[in-house]
Amino acid sequence: MAYTDAHALNAMTLNGVIHEDVMDKIHDISNTPLPFTSRIGSTSHTNQHFEWRVDRLAAGVDTNAILDGAESKADESVQTGQEFRVGNYSQISTKALSVSSRAQAVSTIGYAKSLAYQVLMRGQELRRDVEVRSMANKPNVLDLGFGSGTPGQTAGLECWCDDENVLNDSQINATHGNPSAIRDMSDGVTSHGGWTNRSGEILAATNYGNMATPAALTEEAIKDVVEQLYMNGADPTILMARPGIIRKISEFNFSTSARVATLTNQDGAASQAQRIAQGSVNIMVTDFCVLELVPNRHQKVSGDGSPDCDVAFIFDPTGISISYLQGYRTIPLAVDGLVEKRLISVDWGLRVGNWEGLGLITGILASAAMTAS
Repeated sequence: MAYTDAHALNAMTLNGVIHEDVMDKIHDISNTPLPFTSRIGSTSHTNQHFEWRVDRLAAGVDTNAILDGAESKADESVQTGQEFRVGNYSQISTKALSVSSRAQAVSTIGYAKSLAYQVLMRGQELRRDVEVRSMANKPNVLDLGFGSGTPGQTAGLECWCDDENVLNDSQINATHGNPSAIRDMSDGVTSHGGWTNRSGEILAATNYGNMATPAALTEEAIKDVVEQLYMNGADPTILMARPGIIRKISEFNFSTSARVATLTNQDGAASQAQRIAQGSVNIMVTDFCVLELVPNRHQKVSGDGSPDCDVAFIFDPTGISISYLQGYRTIPLAVDGLVEKRLISVDWGLRVGNWEGLGLITGILASAAMTAS
């Protein structure tokens, strides 16, 4: 007697005769949250080299008193030229895609039309590219025109962290060269980047190869950077780093060295059986500000390879923005036979209002537990 089971049907030539049971959904685990670019502002510019003005109040003095009836006149001993211009270059970032007419017409799993799906996915990838570049240790580059092989590039956030008086042009004196707050955990020789007046370039952080071995992040380092930013006049609200570094901070705050957080069980309001195990810290209160601890899975390690190290940014997001010459656009390209093409593009640059409100802790060894000092 002939016997047929499901396995035999499925094993027939040309993949069997049983209808496949495939869920009509695509499970995408590559989340699109963008911790940095979603927290900063959005501005615009009209030239490939866009600029903005930086200013600061003069320091307070305790000798500001004159005689009643005295003639008012300008004090020539006080420097009044506190304002100057800085800038960055715009960068064109793109994603290209092609979809055949048959791919567009067939019934697919998880979405109705292949072209719309590809535009959606590539657009999300483009936004992630902007997130990654905007925090990178990459200098700005002037676009030298088509055929030169040198596209315009915008300087990333780390380049604005300056531990030296980079503004050393004869027209810019030390008053304008107040550095960002830098703390190097490696105790090595570091030379960070910054804006220069001579050519509008923003230098990348260099000499990572001369650093000593990266070391554990310390609570003292965070306090040092926050204090310097406060003295500069800034009010930072965010500490952003790779997830492993944020975890080290959270674990430290539950340790006996920190004496800050305590592991607790919180009774649920609805039932005594429902309890929440509070085992992490996402807000850090310092002497000068309250910091939100933000993990960023898109943030990269820094350095030139010898050695690479982790960095933690401390900043006020209200002073930083992504500036657009042309926003995100989907451009239909000429149909090539049976293929439809699209180009998704954005012309953008990073605008750091005043780098004195930007802090950086570098030379962090991600595998080491955070310590007090």
